[in-house]
Amino acid sequence: LEIMTNKCSIPLYPMKPFDEIITGPMAARILQVIDDLNFFQPSKIQSQAIPILNEQKKDLIAQAQSGSGKTVAFLVSMLLHVDPEKHCPQTICLCHSCVLIMQTFKVFEDMNKYTKFTGATCINNNADNSEAPDGKAQLLFGTPTSFTYWIKNGKLDVSQVNFLVIDEADAILDRNSTLFPSTKSLLNKLLPQNVQYGFFSATFKNSIIEFIKKKRSDIITIRLNRNQQRVQTVEHWYTKVATENEAFCAIFDLVTSVSKGQTYVFTRSKKLVKEIADFLEPK
Repeated sequence: LEIMTNKCSIPLYPMKPFDEIITGPMAARILQVIDDLNFFQPSKIQSQAIPILNEQKKDLIAQAQSGSGKTVAFLVSMLLHVDPEKHCPQTICLCHSCVLIMQTFKVFEDMNKYTKFTGATCINNNADNSEAPDGKAQLLFGTPTSFTYWIKNGKLDVSQVNFLVIDEADAILDRNSTLFPSTKSLLNKLLPQNVQYGFFSATFKNSIIEFIKKKRSDIITIRLNRNQQRVQTVEHWYTKVATENEAFCAIFDLVTSVSKGQTYVFTRSKKLVKEIADFLEPK
C-alpha cells in the first residue's frame, strides 16, 4: 500500500476498528448502522481513506479494485461532512452513469438510517418534464452534466458545498469522455474553490493524476495493490471450469448450496446475465 503526497511518502494509519476511525458528532449513529450491516472491521482502503478525509481534512486520490470498500469509505466521509443544522447541499458525489448513481444512492439510504440527513439524485436535464434536484438536500448524487445544467440555470445553489467525491474518476476525468468538460467546469468555476476533493477509482491514468495535482498539489494518493484488498473476516476461494455449462452448474451450486444470503453474480455482458438468470430461474 502506497500513501504519497507530492513531496514524500507518509506513514500508514494502523489498522483500527471502525469506532476509532469514525469520529465526530454523527459517529455514534454511523457506527450503529455499520453494526447493523455486519461490517466487522474496516477494509484497508477504509482504514486509510476515512481518517485522511475526516480527521486530516485532506484531499485524496484513492485507488483500489472493485469490492475493496471504496463506496462505504466515501459515503461515511460524506455523512461526516454534513452539518445537520444546514438544510442545503453540502456534499456531492459525481458518478458517470445513472445506474451507478442509483446503486450508490441505495447504499447511502442504508447508511443514512440513523443520521436521517436529506439526500437526492441529480440526473435529468434538458428535458421538458425534468425537475431540479431538491435544493434542501444535504447530500446530492448525480452526473457532472446534470449538476452543471441546474447550477447554470440558477436552480441549484452549491455555495455551501464543502466536500466533492468523484467515483469512477478514471472514466469521468478522461479527456475523451463526454463528461470531462462539465466536470472541469464544476472544478474550475461552479463549486467553491475551497471544497475538499475525494477521487476514487480502480485505475488512474498518469494524465489524470497530473490533471488533479495541478489543482491540488498537496493531495494525498493511496494506491492499494490487488493482494492487499482482503479483509481478514472474508474468505476467498475459486474453482476452475472447462465449459460454459460447467460454469452455470457451479454458479447454481454456489447460489443454492453454499451461499447463506444474497448472492451477486458478475458477468462480462448483458446477454450472459440473461442466460444465467434463465438458467437459475426455477422451472
